[in-house]
Amino acid sequence: MPRLLARIDSVARVLATRLTLACALLVAGRIGYGQEAAGETPAAAEKPAPAIAAAEESVEIPVPLIERPPFDKITLDAANQGLEIETVLLELPDRKVPSPFPTSGSLELRRLSHPSIPYTVQWSSIAKVELFEEMLLAEADRLTAAGKFGEAFNYLAFLAANYPQLPGLEQALQAHLWREASTAYAEKRYEDAWPALVALYERNAEYPRLVNAVQAVSDDLVNQKLQNHNYAAARLLVDALGASFPQLQLANIARWQAKFVSDANAQLTRARSAFDRKDYSEARDAVNFARSIMPEIPGGAELWKQIQETAPEIRVGVTQAATGGVMSQTPAWAVARVSGMVNPRLVEMVDFGAEGGVYASPWAEVKASDDGLRTAITLTPAALDHGLTPGQLALRMAEMAEAGNSRQQSDFAALVDRINLVNGRDVELAWRRPHVRPESFLQLPLRWLGSAAETPGLWFEPLPAKRNGIEWPYQRTGTPANAAGQPRLVVETVFEDDQAALDALFRGDVDAIDRVPPWQLNQVRNSRDVVVVPYRLPTVHVLIPNPANPLLELREFRRALNYGIDANGIVRDIILGGEQQPGFRTLSGPFPAGVALNDPGGYAYNQELLPRPYEPRLAALLAAVARTTLTKRAADKKKAEEAAKAKVAAAEGKKPDAAKEPSPPATSPEAAAAPAEEKPAPPTPLVLAHGTDPVAKLACQSIKMQLDLIGIPVTLKTFAGAAPPQDLQYDLLYVELAVWEPVYDARRLLSSNGVAGRATAMMSAALDQLDHAENWSQARDQLREIHRISHYDLPLIPLWQTVNFFAHRKALTQVGDAPVTLYQNLPQWRKAFE
Repeated sequence: MPRLLARIDSVARVLATRLTLACALLVAGRIGYGQEAAGETPAAAEKPAPAIAAAEESVEIPVPLIERPPFDKITLDAANQGLEIETVLLELPDRKVPSPFPTSGSLELRRLSHPSIPYTVQWSSIAKVELFEEMLLAEADRLTAAGKFGEAFNYLAFLAANYPQLPGLEQALQAHLWREASTAYAEKRYEDAWPALVALYERNAEYPRLVNAVQAVSDDLVNQKLQNHNYAAARLLVDALGASFPQLQLANIARWQAKFVSDANAQLTRARSAFDRKDYSEARDAVNFARSIMPEIPGGAELWKQIQETAPEIRVGVTQAATGGVMSQTPAWAVARVSGMVNPRLVEMVDFGAEGGVYASPWAEVKASDDGLRTAITLTPAALDHGLTPGQLALRMAEMAEAGNSRQQSDFAALVDRINLVNGRDVELAWRRPHVRPESFLQLPLRWLGSAAETPGLWFEPLPAKRNGIEWPYQRTGTPANAAGQPRLVVETVFEDDQAALDALFRGDVDAIDRVPPWQLNQVRNSRDVVVVPYRLPTVHVLIPNPANPLLELREFRRALNYGIDANGIVRDIILGGEQQPGFRTLSGPFPAGVALNDPGGYAYNQELLPRPYEPRLAALLAAVARTTLTKRAADKKKAEEAAKAKVAAAEGKKPDAAKEPSPPATSPEAAAAPAEEKPAPPTPLVLAHGTDPVAKLACQSIKMQLDLIGIPVTLKTFAGAAPPQDLQYDLLYVELAVWEPVYDARRLLSSNGVAGRATAMMSAALDQLDHAENWSQARDQLREIHRISHYDLPLIPLWQTVNFFAHRKALTQVGDAPVTLYQNLPQWRKAFE
């Protein structure tokens, strides 16, 4: 409103100037006031006063015509110096100007400057009458010719709404649309040319050259989409041609449809040829390509089902590839995801109960004696059919207990007493003492029990990556007959971010995604064709200090990092976006705390130890103390080395170097002339390495900002895969750990040979005592003691735990309700035709 009032005020000032002109005209007798002008033309040949002419020339309104109040314009003849008069809208019959003008009489008007005063002007003195709507149309034509299509459209839309019967309006609209489409096409903006042509067709289906223009634009659009391998969009565009331009004879519709059929049939032929060669991967790619070109191509669905039944394939979207470490004991997320597929174990945890993990095996029946001192393992008929033998199993377990063997498991070796082969078919383990979860020690890899040729079909082998590292295929060993009906090929597709992975899931490009970020859960749950499934257990997020950095060896500095990270704020505001989700919480130790208060999954967590609060001032103080301590240690070490050298030199009778002589007294002239002590150099940034998971990216960016603010500079390094490459030098490593059975994982996590890479004497003794726990009460108490030691020593810097979800399309069935890992039920997965 203020802007409009300013414009009205500007117009008023202009009209006031014209009022002076009107008075001069009255004096000159050109316009009658309250009466008609005389029949003769007195003063018709008179020239206006210079002041009047100057006033007329000074009027220039910068406001666009469409934004001005409506007015008409009258131009007088040469005898009246061609004077232009802006008037209130004239009262003409049907708003039409007489043509030709009357030879007698006068026209009544009210000047825009003084609308309350009526005037008359002789028709014989008028050279031209311009109506407001005609001026708008002329301005629209000018803007169109200048290529200002947006501004021109505003004029034309106003005219269409208020003056729909204006002569020439329809022609102007059509010319505008044609010019806009032509300009967009010349600039290769085909997406902009298309709607202009559709609008032009709706106004005039017989517009000249419209057929040629529609075909040219649509051809380029289709070719553009085919270059991007987007056959679905190209096909939809061709279908839209017929629907959008039904009255046009478009020859390219049939031509494109014929090309689609030809291309789809060619891909189907390639698929059949590859299927006959038993190259099921190429066959599947070809038939999917054919279906993307023509979804209803005859024979496509049947061939797809035949391929899927012979060599079932599953496509999974991930944000972090497990490029290495599939045999690693490090329970990182990506490793835990693929280990059950690439490196399956004889016995695996499949659930969680009141007393820890629930273990099962499709290959063996495990029975423990009542006293807990013996465990019998009997291979199932399915295991024997796949080439597993009791002798191999007993031999590998003996290697696990053998000192110095590359397969030795120290905790297993300390617990097992004897390994016996009973009746040539059962393996019996005798334990030195009872253990709360002896099944956890039976998680030996099936790869140890035979080669892929000897035991076909038991695991998947990684194949070379495709599409520049975007696709990571895994193929089951053996022939399809070795695992009939089970998925034979799993292709993990790496996406740059979570939204790209979700879009692929919604489109059906992948059958599942391994992780749904917390901020995307509601969106995915509302999808009609997708199911969200929770994982059974939460994961723990920690920072692993690199012990090679002397600063991180100091407990004070590790505590500074712990106090300097607002873990609670990151979980609440960054990961959850201000919402509430059960199970998301900060931690005081390296073990999961469980989802609910009485969740058995938190049996190792010491609830008495609260997470360290966010104390940036204390963190900065501790960091300064740690750096001072490190500097003092370095200085003491240097002094000790110099003293040792001086002692050796004295014993050999050598004179010490001048540089090593005592410094002059502080009051001596030499000391006064000595340079002032240099300021300490700024701290070297810590390198924080993290994976490509979206939660890891957001978390590490927040951690960097928080530590930077307290004088602990951080540089971020991102790596692909489950673990950083060997050539990546880092000080801190952000890792998401799958610590699902602490009674088994504690040593693999906190020992000097574990994830932490260091262990104090107190921690080593506590881990040894855990191995001697004979019941769950002792095990829980000892794990909570280990938690306490870890809380104060910080071999790992605890951050938080997250509850995780994955999603799959409804066409993928028998996935499981709450699996521990994604591929836990992979042999049962079945994929229906969509």
